[in-house]
Amino acid sequence: AGCGASGEGHHRAVETSAPEHSRRLEPIEPGHVHVHDDDVERLSSIVMLSDPVERRHSRLERDDGRARRPDRTGAEPPPDLGFAINNWQQAFLATPGYGRLPAGVLQAVFARMSPRRVSAGDILVEQGEPAEDFLVIAEGEAEVVKLDTRHGRWVRVNAYGIGGAVGEDALISNLPRNATVRMLSDGLVMALDGDDFRTLIKPELARPLGLKAALNKVAINGQWLDVRMPNEFPARQLRDAVRIPHPVIRAKLLRFDEPERPIVVVCATRHDSPVIAALLRKQGLDAYYLKGGIESLPQEVLAS
Repeated sequence: AGCGASGEGHHRAVETSAPEHSRRLEPIEPGHVHVHDDDVERLSSIVMLSDPVERRHSRLERDDGRARRPDRTGAEPPPDLGFAINNWQQAFLATPGYGRLPAGVLQAVFARMSPRRVSAGDILVEQGEPAEDFLVIAEGEAEVVKLDTRHGRWVRVNAYGIGGAVGEDALISNLPRNATVRMLSDGLVMALDGDDFRTLIKPELARPLGLKAALNKVAINGQWLDVRMPNEFPARQLRDAVRIPHPVIRAKLLRFDEPERPIVVVCATRHDSPVIAALLRKQGLDAYYLKGGIESLPQEVLAS
C-alpha cells in the first residue's frame, strides 16, 4: 500500500503497455478507478460469507453495477487552527480523516511542510521505491498508475486534485511504494518529511495495541477484523473474527453496521493491519491494530 487515494467515483480502468519498469510513463486518458466491475463481483463472494458474525458486522452494497462508498465521512467544519487556511489546506482538511486530526497536530504539519514546484510529467512517488515523504497537491492534478508485472503494462487506478494526499500508506506500513504518482499538469505540492509524518500523523491514524490491550478491547464489546488474504486463513484461525481481505477494505467497498464498536485489525505480515486501521480511522471508526500480528495471539483465542 503505497499511495492513499482521496478521489471518489467509479470509472473504468485504463491500461497502457510498459515492457519494463521505468520513470517514463506513456500518457493515459482521463478517468480513474478503484476496482474493476469483475473484481467487485469476485470480492463480493469473498465478503458475503455464510458466517452470521460476518454478515452482521459488515455489508457490501451495489447499485446498478457500481460499488457504493461508505457514507461516514460527511463534510465537517474545518478545525480552528488560529489562522486563516488557504484553498489547498481547506481541500486537504476535507479529505476523509484529516480534518479530524487535533488542531495542534495540523498546526505542526502545516508549519513543517515545504513547497515544491513541479511540472507536467514529473514523478512524485515511484513504485518500488522507499517512502521518504508525504505530499499534498496544492496546485494542479496528478494520476496514480501501477505496473501490472504479470501483463507488462501500466494501469491507472486513481487521480488527485487540489488537496489530494499522496504517499501515506507506505509511510504507515514501512513498505516500498506500491504505485507511481505523476503530475498531469504543472503545479505545486506541499511536502512533509517522512519522519514528521510518522511522528505527527501516523500515531493519530494507525493506533497500535499490544496483546493484552487488544484482548481487553475485544472483550469489552470490541471486534476482531482479520484482513488476511484467503490463502493465509488456514494458518491460524481467529475465533469470532470478521474476515475481510484487505484489498476489499482498501477498495472502500464496505459499510460497517456498528461504527461505534471498537475494531482491532489483525493481519499476517504486520504491514497491512496498520494501513487498514488508519483507513477505517479516517472513515470515523474506532479502529486499532494488533502490533504482533496473528502470530502473537495465544491458542485460547484461536479457533480449534
